[in-house]
Amino acid sequence: MCGIAGIASLRGENPNLKSWLKSMTNILRHRGPDDEGFTFFDDNQVECAGGKDTPANVYESRYPFSPQPETNNSKPTTALGHRRLSILDTSAAGHQPMCDLSRRYWIIFNGEIYNYKEVKAELLFLGHTFFSHCDTEVIIQSYIAWGKDCVLKFNGMWSFAIYDTTEKSFFCSRDRFGVKPFYYFISPEYFAFASEIKALVSLPFIEKKLNEKAVFDYLVLGQTELEPEGFFKNILELEPSHNLFLKDGKVIKEKYYTLPYNSKQEPFSEKKKVEYVDQVSFLIYDAVKQRLRSDVPVGACLSGGIDSSALVCTANNLRRGTEPFHVFTSVFPGSPVDESFWANKVVEATGTHWHTIETKPSQILEDYENLIYAQDIPFFGSSTLSQSNVMKLVHDNGIKVTLDGQGADELFSGYGQHFYVKGQYDLQKLNFKELLNLDNSGANSSREFTKFLAKRALKLLPGGIGSNLLKESKYDFQLLKGKFFNDNKNRLERGNSSITSNLNKHLYNEYSGPLLKYLMRTADRNSMRYSVESRAPFADDHKLAEYIFSIPSAYKIHEGTSKYLLRESMKGVIPEAIRQRKDKKGFATPELKWFKEYKNELKTLVTDNLEPFVDTKQLYKNWDQIFDQKITGNTLGISRFVILSMWRRKFQL
Repeated sequence: MCGIAGIASLRGENPNLKSWLKSMTNILRHRGPDDEGFTFFDDNQVECAGGKDTPANVYESRYPFSPQPETNNSKPTTALGHRRLSILDTSAAGHQPMCDLSRRYWIIFNGEIYNYKEVKAELLFLGHTFFSHCDTEVIIQSYIAWGKDCVLKFNGMWSFAIYDTTEKSFFCSRDRFGVKPFYYFISPEYFAFASEIKALVSLPFIEKKLNEKAVFDYLVLGQTELEPEGFFKNILELEPSHNLFLKDGKVIKEKYYTLPYNSKQEPFSEKKKVEYVDQVSFLIYDAVKQRLRSDVPVGACLSGGIDSSALVCTANNLRRGTEPFHVFTSVFPGSPVDESFWANKVVEATGTHWHTIETKPSQILEDYENLIYAQDIPFFGSSTLSQSNVMKLVHDNGIKVTLDGQGADELFSGYGQHFYVKGQYDLQKLNFKELLNLDNSGANSSREFTKFLAKRALKLLPGGIGSNLLKESKYDFQLLKGKFFNDNKNRLERGNSSITSNLNKHLYNEYSGPLLKYLMRTADRNSMRYSVESRAPFADDHKLAEYIFSIPSAYKIHEGTSKYLLRESMKGVIPEAIRQRKDKKGFATPELKWFKEYKNELKTLVTDNLEPFVDTKQLYKNWDQIFDQKITGNTLGISRFVILSMWRRKFQL
């Protein structure tokens, strides 16, 4: 896990590239404090340089990419920078930017290729030679062997750029599901890219401009990064499953992967269930086994839910006979959302070394500004703060790598709305047994589910009778400025996640869309803020994802049980009490209680920089009334106003 940055001057040599690039990598230092490296290219030479964080043994090494004392003679047209968090092959042989022996191809890479050993064996058979034991060299040799199709060989998470000194071209790539970030800027004069937006907007040739479409998506739709251009105009995100090519000043993007899924609605079969569960068990075991590959200590985040418990127990079984496995939990003593009771059951069953941390409500005032800077763009709610605190705890205990459970809800069907999707199908098929099971699932109260059934039944009535009887609730836009809303109201369709009867399609949209991408972005920034690599087997293993999505929907929720496949595959692996839990809390915090406690202080954080979008006078007037609401998570939640206002100040936007 690292930080990458690069600049290409498309109009010829530019001596400023050196200082600009170093400024970018300094901003990214938290992503890789173990080493730093730079490579500068002009028409006549390649110059490799180090910095203050470059270890002495790297300077002393004799690789084709080893840094040398820097000169001021070169006037580069292209510059590559790297910050290293040493995970695999921590020796000087893993220094970056790295090149092949011919020095034609140069790479900067962020992420992990978990099956690098298997790919390397294939390359060795083809006659390729290696001087290191790291996955970075496997990528560059794979590109030499298979060109752009090399990414189809990889199982893992990545964002990388390969510069071809002969063709003067770039090949860049981002992993299938967007676990690792890649942002870029293109103009007639410059191409620049980085792991984080804050590094790009530090460049003097990039003007910071706010994209109000992204503000609308955030405030109204409750979503971010729906398009390549996010909160910053002209800063683009390379989408998951995409490659990017730059040659002769032109950017071409190409999608290299589409996750397949089974859209068939098939009845449940006990015989097939056994087959599916056996294979799911094996694939989870294999995914965790590969993600334990590391030359530094690996730990895990533990919430007490089935997802993290599955990872911790599987990893602990794989590591038997080694030093104790370290696990980390966010706790809220005395709160209904506290999960320490359940996490402790896993600790008792595994003998793992347990670390806990309590997030204090005062941190919303004390740490939100720093967290907003770390995240680059606005986030949703205080769970992001709690996750950040857990990563600090990981770092403080000397652990560099964690296993995390993101992606399991979208993969195995773990959210409450999934019961509604399933209910729609069962209602259409008049499958009353399954409907009764859903009502008793524990995911929704009987009143909520009865209301759902009534609405759906009315919609099935002929001639539009049902729709006339229904009075659907609408968004409450009273606090939005009229012009802002009218200019962007066409975007409401993007947030119209209407319930369908195809659960696999619904899960596919979540897994391949902005929901999982948001979770992975916040996890990346929170972990890298403290120089920790977060590995998410449920979100970055395409073999596991492809198999789960090949299984019909009937096996995702069965007899009122969510995550049915995951639960069945974990029999005998995790504590039985956790396997049978149905009171999903997610990564929750006592946010409403906290916000009420500090409502006066929070009010001071919302300034008139929201005025283009929000009627701040009305907001201040209604402030106390907003806090009297007993429901959090409403479309225009108060936390979004606070975070957006603080974000604009922090980035001077």
